[in-house]
Amino acid sequence: MIDSHPRTPVDLKNSGGARPWVMLVVDDDPTVHDAIRLIIGKMTFRNRPVQMHSAYSTAEALGLLRHISDVAIILLNMAMDSDETGLRLVRAIRDDLGNRTSRIILRTGQSGQRPDERVIVDYDIGDSLARSELTTQKLFPALVTGLRCYQNIVALETTRQGLEAILESADTLMTLPSMRQFAAGVLEQLGSLIGAVGDGILCADIVDKDAGPGPHCGIKVLAGNGSFRDCSDCTLDNTCRHQTVLPLIRQCLTEQRSLFTDDHAILFIDGVTTRAGVALIHGGGTLDDGDRRLIEMFVRKVSSGFQNVILHENLEHLVEQRTTQLASANRELERLATYDPLTELLNRRAFIARAATEIARSRRYQRPLALLALDIDHFKSVNDTHGHATGDQALREVAGCIQSVLRGNDLSARFGGEEFAILLPETQVGAAAEVAERLRLRIAALSIPTGNGPLTITTSIGVTTLMPGDDGLDRLMARADACLYAAKHGGRNRVVRE
Repeated sequence: MIDSHPRTPVDLKNSGGARPWVMLVVDDDPTVHDAIRLIIGKMTFRNRPVQMHSAYSTAEALGLLRHISDVAIILLNMAMDSDETGLRLVRAIRDDLGNRTSRIILRTGQSGQRPDERVIVDYDIGDSLARSELTTQKLFPALVTGLRCYQNIVALETTRQGLEAILESADTLMTLPSMRQFAAGVLEQLGSLIGAVGDGILCADIVDKDAGPGPHCGIKVLAGNGSFRDCSDCTLDNTCRHQTVLPLIRQCLTEQRSLFTDDHAILFIDGVTTRAGVALIHGGGTLDDGDRRLIEMFVRKVSSGFQNVILHENLEHLVEQRTTQLASANRELERLATYDPLTELLNRRAFIARAATEIARSRRYQRPLALLALDIDHFKSVNDTHGHATGDQALREVAGCIQSVLRGNDLSARFGGEEFAILLPETQVGAAAEVAERLRLRIAALSIPTGNGPLTITTSIGVTTLMPGDDGLDRLMARADACLYAAKHGGRNRVVRE
């Protein structure tokens, strides 16, 4: 309200040190400035004093208006040099400077002289006063009306800009798939809307909406700035240096609503399903009711984006999990398609495919290649006497011996039943026979425990090498098998080379 008592001083302490209303008087008559300064010197409107600036020409007025952005009232002499001078200045203010918020009051020369209706409408003139009307009784009502209109226009413009910022920022946030990016974006936009550049934090919690009010746990910081800049992934537990804000965050989550204190805005971001968030911004005490409504509108808009990011991250996690499972399943299928599950040596099909590559390489570069065919002696008797479990163990022990004597580029496979095949690149028949003999002795030294005492096993091994006429594994395998049969017929537990 207006304090019209001329002897009541303006008390900035009682008005909270509030920023004054800015008034610009444009008149070439210094006595007008002095008179108005005396009249408004004791005036407050809504606990804010009025501060007056003076301009004595249109050029000086335009210069001031270019540097002072929040002029609420312009009291303008309509005819400083001529009748058109004031109107040209009004046109410059409205059109050239783009100032549509300042309320303009025209001072006319004498009572009864008023601008025509076209001027009032086209140039958005608020009122007009004759020089003789520059009194407390006449000027105060005009100033109160102008200040009230100015405040409403600024509030509407602020709301419009806030809504535009909300729509624009919300649309931008909707494109951020990462929760951390989204959280950082929310803090940035909230700071911009509130006008705060200090401390801010956004954290998330698991909230069971069906459980009703109660304590919350699992709070995790998603993003922060200011003193919270290094708090990402912090759980705000007893080791956190920001314990003072934890009760505010918990209260916001428990009550599922935004809170405003003298120092903070604590904003509840509804996750719609089971996840919720809290944005805490320093500076909540500076917000008026309109600001708070805008902020809560932004938060409601953000809530759907928050949920979308959660769903997106959950989907990404699910896809990643399924992809990992699929890759693992594919690797297992490949392993099953390549290796014998009992001995973990190559199976017959994989051995044939890889042997074909080695045979082609050996023939291309004229390099030696040896093949060993190995068979466990009397294996049927082992199964019949000691059971298939012992037979399986014998196969695994033989496979282990084979692996222990081979080089990295050698190939070994369980070719079928108790028969094994071993391919030795870059190996002549004599060296291959030595490998076979070393392997035979190692297998013969095995001692496999059974219910009837330790079991020893022997093997027969046939050795051959790639010949010029060999066009594939079949002919090579046939000769190795022939040597193997010769070892069997010769008494078993021996190596026969071609």
